Amino acid sequence: MRNIADQKVKTPFYGSESLDSLPLPVILISSNCILLAANKRAREVFNGFRAGEPLSNMITDSYFLEACARVFEKNEAMECEIVRTVRRKRTFQASISPFQSKEGDGAYIAIYETTAAREAERMRASFVADVSHELRSPLTTLIATIETLRGRAGANPDTRARFIELMAQETERMHGIVDDLLSLSATEAVEHILPNQTANLLPIMTNIAKVLSTKARAKGMDIVLEIEDDLPDMRGEYDELYQAIYNLAENAIKYGESDSNVTLRVDVTEHSMEIKVHNYGTPIQEKHIPRLTERFYRVDKSRSRDLGGTGLGLAIVKHIINRHLGELNITSSEEGGTTFSVTFPVMPEEN
Repeated sequence: MRNIADQKVKTPFYGSESLDSLPLPVILISSNCILLAANKRAREVFNGFRAGEPLSNMITDSYFLEACARVFEKNEAMECEIVRTVRRKRTFQASISPFQSKEGDGAYIAIYETTAAREAERMRASFVADVSHELRSPLTTLIATIETLRGRAGANPDTRARFIELMAQETERMHGIVDDLLSLSATEAVEHILPNQTANLLPIMTNIAKVLSTKARAKGMDIVLEIEDDLPDMRGEYDELYQAIYNLAENAIKYGESDSNVTLRVDVTEHSMEIKVHNYGTPIQEKHIPRLTERFYRVDKSRSRDLGGTGLGLAIVKHIINRHLGELNITSSEEGGTTFSVTFPVMPEEN
């Protein structure tokens, strides 16, 4: 068998121009795992590809290298995974097919990235586990409460009343989780579709302040509106914008200090509108801020559950903001309080 690594490849199929026209990263190796050629996409993904050098110098995944060797031993195609951890973890699926030519034997390797699919699967599994965990706790409480009421304790009116109230609270908690899950699912389904309606933030925020005023007064808090009367319209769904701002304002009341103010403000520039929801309370540590919009993520789990939080509100807010091409920014400190800022683009005027 001749070693085609030492010879110039003459067949047009192996030419760089032919390989560069292929949509996937593709590399060609000799039977002793020397790189013969790599197309442009492969060179972009795997930096440092140089013809004539061992493949192991460029891809160090041991399982992949062993798979390449087995392809030549058995003379049959196989697939395997490549894991790269340069800068960040990325996964690829490689299809390795042997070939024979007059210059010698080699293998044709087509590679496609599976990082996004793996991440989506990981998130799906994590989501299912989180939902199961969140529902298991109230269900366990309900089961234990029902068993208690079936026993002698259920004959005591005071005990029965206390346990029925507990059941009502846990049922309401599960209802809230299911409602938020349905809302989150509906929001995610249309996240990629731009709204085809217009809305104005003035009536939205005014109505939210009125609806939440009772909750605010119960904590000795005031809701302060800092909004101009002539706000321009923006591209957006009224109900979704209402839900997003309501969630932010409700959180500001839940986690704000008693006898303080919650401020709802809108600043308008030529190209954007920025909504700011501000409160004073326990500052959010910087390490938690990037994860606040994750499903079921809570800074203080026990406190959040005591306040009736499902851990899904900010995830819903994030998807609504994304649909409206907005950006969310969170700042928090002991002196300045906590501010959730949402910036939306101003709707361009029609000619």
